[in-house]
Amino acid sequence: SDSNPGTQSAPFKTISKGSQKMAGGDTLYVRAGTYTEQLLGIFKNGKEGAYTRIAAYPGEERQVLVKPRDNSRGNFVVWFSRESAYIELSGMVFDAVNFGTKSNEGQVMKLDGSPAQNKYARNIRIINNELRNSPDSAFFGAGGGNEIIGNDIHHSLAYGIYTGSGPGSLIEGNRVHDNGGYGLHLYQLNHPVNGWVVRNNVFYGNGRDYTKSNGNRVKNPAVILTRGQNQFYNNIIYNNHAGISVNYGASDMLVSNNTVYGNDEYGVNVGSSSRNAKIINNISWGNSGAQITDNGVGTVLQNNLTTDPKFVNPAAGDFGVQAGSPAIDKGMTLAQVPDDFTSKKRPEGAAYDIGAFEGDGSRANVLPGMGGGLPPGGGSFPSGPPILRGPNGEVCPSGY
Repeated sequence: SDSNPGTQSAPFKTISKGSQKMAGGDTLYVRAGTYTEQLLGIFKNGKEGAYTRIAAYPGEERQVLVKPRDNSRGNFVVWFSRESAYIELSGMVFDAVNFGTKSNEGQVMKLDGSPAQNKYARNIRIINNELRNSPDSAFFGAGGGNEIIGNDIHHSLAYGIYTGSGPGSLIEGNRVHDNGGYGLHLYQLNHPVNGWVVRNNVFYGNGRDYTKSNGNRVKNPAVILTRGQNQFYNNIIYNNHAGISVNYGASDMLVSNNTVYGNDEYGVNVGSSSRNAKIINNISWGNSGAQITDNGVGTVLQNNLTTDPKFVNPAAGDFGVQAGSPAIDKGMTLAQVPDDFTSKKRPEGAAYDIGAFEGDGSRANVLPGMGGGLPPGGGSFPSGPPILRGPNGEVCPSGY
């Protein structure tokens, strides 16, 4: 019951109540169960070095399901206001399946922001969660200093990640798949998007069927990078409608050491409104359309591989390369890319390798959801209430 004191023996019933009782820098551990609520602006700000954390109870990661009631409409499962700062959510499943089926009926998670006011949710960490079944985009985010790390983001009718406005943030180690539109849409209509780093992610099954709010059905590439100066490296993009698009005001975009394979249309496309893109050290091969196309201004195309890289077993998602691969020791040294998808330091040999991996051999057990990496999530969930804990993990006493 929410009238309980929030101790381990008498915990709160809802996450919202637990959050109300927190002070900045506290940790709320949430026990396995299904929570039919929305978390809308309920968070207490932490500070640098003392994040406010709401996390699955240790050992019960991905067994906490936050799923608003049946026939819910609109809004978000989770919403951070523009004033939010130094908050972490980790180890939970957020499901918008009850929000409806139209593209304007809600998102799983939003980090709010206003470019006009230069005010954004900032220093937010979204770590090791599952975001699923959005009728719009799973993650819609603005802000600066945010970290989107190790999440499983899938089955949105629109985009997996739609973000851009605000200063730079980090998108790392996520599995983004089976979304109707873009897996990643890095864009802001009226303001440049600068300083974002997108690395070590896997994108597959995206972009094949997106119905806009006006009823038009379109197809999209897995990734679109636009309007600003950002870095996109060590990512694996395969089995989508298309690979990577660099266009719509992109400027000095670095696209490097990615592996792009087996997409329905092109691998990498640099559009006519791109300026000074740097397309370096990428493997783009086995895509049904052109492997790399450049219509931009001042594009640097260097040390890319568009012939057979001799993957170990691409049909099984193993994009390691065999000994003797033309990708080995044929890359350009880049200070921005000091290691590979598995955190192995570059170079291993005489020079950088081309693609997401450094060195030869199988990589079957390193891709998220394919024998290693992120757990799949989902399934049935037992019931159980959250427990309020202090900044050192202690159970908070009665009346806290």
